[in-house]
Parts: sequence; structure tokens; C-alpha cells
Amino acid sequence: MKKLLPIISLLLVVLAGVYVVNLDSEQKGDSVVEKANKKIEKNIKLASFDKRKSCAKRPKFLKSFKIKSAVMIDLSQRSAKGVSLLFGKDFRKFLHSPKWERFGYFGTYTLDIDGNIYLVPMPFVSIEKDTFEYQKNLYILDSSSAKLDIFMSFDDVNASNSNPYGLSAIAYDCKSDRFYISAIDSSTYDRANGRIYVVDRKSKKVIDKIDGFDALALTIVEDEKGARYLLAGSARDDALYSYEITQDGLSQDRVKLLNVPTATQHIRKIRVKSKDMLELETIEFSYSLVASSDDSGKYREHYLAKYNSLAKSFEVSKIQP
Repeated sequence: MKKLLPIISLLLVVLAGVYVVNLDSEQKGDSVVEKANKKIEKNIKLASFDKRKSCAKRPKFLKSFKIKSAVMIDLSQRSAKGVSLLFGKDFRKFLHSPKWERFGYFGTYTLDIDGNIYLVPMPFVSIEKDTFEYQKNLYILDSSSAKLDIFMSFDDVNASNSNPYGLSAIAYDCKSDRFYISAIDSSTYDRANGRIYVVDRKSKKVIDKIDGFDALALTIVEDEKGARYLLAGSARDDALYSYEITQDGLSQDRVKLLNVPTATQHIRKIRVKSKDMLELETIEFSYSLVASSDDSGKYREHYLAKYNSLAKSFEVSKIQP
């Protein structure tokens, strides 16, 4: 999503070839996806929506480095471990500090109204000494000091050998000054135990929580009627879901908005491209570790989802490479 700091940090997420989540072959009954789908078949309330200007600001520390040009946040691990800021002609220069490597690897980020960058961790390639411990924290790259530190920890997030993922996605809401943060650490192959936390940024308190949903991607849309929704790409299936945003947090009811045509793909990035149009990036995801060696993007797909506000449905088409 292009903001004042556009994204180029596409995850190099591919199948690692080895599942790290155990399958209980004796599990009976409907799968967790089937159960979820039975629960959430509701009418879509969403009206026409459009792209909105972000409230995010540039980090203040860029001035001290005399960087006036556009900057891209790079989490790809190609230029350096952790996080780098790319700038200059064709973004060939990069700003990086060894101190930005102290918490391992990151998967996605968001910015706030003060220019702080909030980073969500990601296990990468192999398990290291502190990999599991890193997955429970939301990190902040301070706008003024450029210091990378832990913003807050979620003590109920416990990544492990059976599932190395912890926090997985984040969205920032300018109007309420809140974060929406997902975690998928407790999920198994046949059970969704993920959570979506609603966090007040100033107090760092969890003010609401949704249990039982594994979200790989989160973003916020507001329709022409003023209703606001959290869109969530599922780690369990090929669908995009929505939760209505309320004054107290989130509605407990979720609505399936669409499925992408490829059943093995899961929505990893969601961008409001234009009026009634979403751009979706999908990956093959199996709760396994990612591999850094594949830079071709062959395991990623891209789709456009056009919303018909009269029919209350999306038409999904694949973007050809």
C-alpha cells in the first residue's frame, strides 16, 4: 500500500517443504474452516468504499540523516537483517543500523500519526536461540530517536517448534488511535486458535479481542455510509473476511467477503487500490518456515477484487505477471 512511505517489503514466503504443524489423523467431524464457514454466512453490509489518504507521517529521524526523498521500508532481508530504509535514485541507497538487527526478522509494519514505525516479527529460514521469544512482541522504530525497541508484549502468545509463528499482522486506525493485531501461535493444522487484539496505542492496553480466527493480513476500510470494517485475510483458507468496527472494538460476527480462485493461496496483503477495488497478494501458507532463497515470486499470486455495492458481492480476477 502506498503511503508517505510506500511498501516494497513483500515477504519472501514460500513453502519450506516440511510441515511444522502436526496433523491429528484421528480428528473427526468438520474441519475448522468448515465450522467457521457455517457460522459466518451472513449478508454483506459493506457499502461502496474508496481509497483514503493515510494519516501516517514520515519518521522525524530522516531529517537528521538529510534524507528528503521518498523512502521505502524494506523487510525482505536482502539488503540487511531486520529492517532497512531504501531511498535515493531507484531506491539504491539504504539506511540501516546494526542495532536494527537485534530482534531478528520482521514480516510487516504500519506507521502512526507521529511517524513511528511498528513492526510485526516473523520466523525466517531457521529457528534461532530467541526466535520463539521474539514472536510475542510488537516492535517500534522510534520516529525521533531511530531506536528499535519492544513497544509491547503479548504474554499469551507462545510460538513453539510445532508452530513458530506468533504475531502475524497489524493495521492502524487513525480515527481511534488503535491497533488491530493478529496472532496465530496457538493454531494447529486442524484447529484455529488465533486471536485479533484491539489495542489502544497510548495506554498499550488490549481493549477487545476476537478468538478463534487466524489472520495473515489486516486492513481497514470505511464505506460511504461511514461504517468501518476490519478486513482480514485468512491463514486457514482462500477467503477474505470482515469484522465491523465498533466503538468498543470489533463485532464478534465475521462475514466472508470473497474467495480467491486458487484454493491453496492465502491472502497476505490487502490494499484499497481505488473506488470499490481491492488488490490482494496471496501466498501458499502452511504454518511452515519461510525460505529466503526464492526471489522469483512464483509462490505468490495477485488479484483484483471489484465490489458491486448493489449486488453486495465481489468479482475477483487474477493479475497476470
